[in-house]
Amino acid sequence: MIATLVAAVLGTLISTSPASAAGCLRWGALPPSSPGDVSELEALEGAVGRPVDYLGYYQGWAARDAFDTTRAGAAVARGATPVVAWEPWDWTGGVNQPEFRLARVIAGDHDDYIRAWAQDAKAFGGRIILRFAYEMNGDWMPWSESVNGNRPGEYVRAWRHVHRIFDQVGARNVRWIWAPNVVSPAFTPLKRLYPGDRWVDLVGIDGYNWGTTQSSWGSTWQSFDRIFRPTIRKLRRITSKRILITEIASTEHGGDKAAWTRKTLRAMGRYPFIVGFMWFNYDKETDWRIQSSASSLRSFRKALSHHRFSCRLRLKARSRSVRRGAPAKLVVRVRPYGGERAHVVLSRGGKKVRARWTGPSPSKLVFEVPARRAARYVARLRGPQPRMRSNPVRVRVR
Repeated sequence: MIATLVAAVLGTLISTSPASAAGCLRWGALPPSSPGDVSELEALEGAVGRPVDYLGYYQGWAARDAFDTTRAGAAVARGATPVVAWEPWDWTGGVNQPEFRLARVIAGDHDDYIRAWAQDAKAFGGRIILRFAYEMNGDWMPWSESVNGNRPGEYVRAWRHVHRIFDQVGARNVRWIWAPNVVSPAFTPLKRLYPGDRWVDLVGIDGYNWGTTQSSWGSTWQSFDRIFRPTIRKLRRITSKRILITEIASTEHGGDKAAWTRKTLRAMGRYPFIVGFMWFNYDKETDWRIQSSASSLRSFRKALSHHRFSCRLRLKARSRSVRRGAPAKLVVRVRPYGGERAHVVLSRGGKKVRARWTGPSPSKLVFEVPARRAARYVARLRGPQPRMRSNPVRVRVR
């Protein structure tokens, strides 16, 4: 079953570059899950009304867990990309874990496990984004250079060592995302930890609006720009790689979460190199979930309905200016959800002018409409597919 799904969508999985859907942002989530369990994901998608574009989850090294085909397959079944936070540690053991010192990774002590996991990822076949040893600039992970007996320079060497093993087994379907936490003066400088453009495909950032939940360090309510802009500026000095916000969420304490969500999703559109975001949908230190309140969920659903998040439905005019009486040719590209046909409705000025069904696979539909006057066109999905509207396109008549 998984092999069939992978074969069906392998050529159309989400790219690490936004070129295939310029001007749009993809959304994803990290819902609580265990190997083989996607119930929390399904509940979240039902609440939001849209399947994810990225499915994030965690796998540690301590139990020597094999590559999780079930969760990766659940992403593929949605036409989405699995983003695996691959953690060289025992998540129950704190930061001092000699078994997982960077020096031991570099020395090859874990090579057999790394190679087996890489071979399984290659056999899976679909595109995978690997978030290896993330938040490395802080001091709360055993792979951080400031703890666990690690030394300066070892993080980059460990990253490249693991990457080489994937290269050796030919796991070319794996894309590598280097994902620090938002910067702080107390953290290790990002430039010292960056493996280099040859070893990285995407850059991630983890950051949260903690509100007033952390009195021990005086946390305050913060906007998207205040949380992420300092880190983005530092990253753009290091690399021109595209950015995926790999963890983001807000508490309800200290401000209006619904308003924060609306403003945050709008703010992302101001950064053309951001390709999307992944919401940390856990009730953990605080209730980070999208559905932590009815107002938060409503705000998220409304913000996500904007065409900037419609990467699966894009509209383009073959010519933005046509002669009066000549037909305007509009091209709609659709990637249907779940292998189901999609009903595409083309509207002009809010009124339906054409409609067609796609097949179950990604489709390119060409509509010809008479051009009597300048008009604004929008494509929408109807029927069994989640409702979505495309980017608007204006055609002039000369």
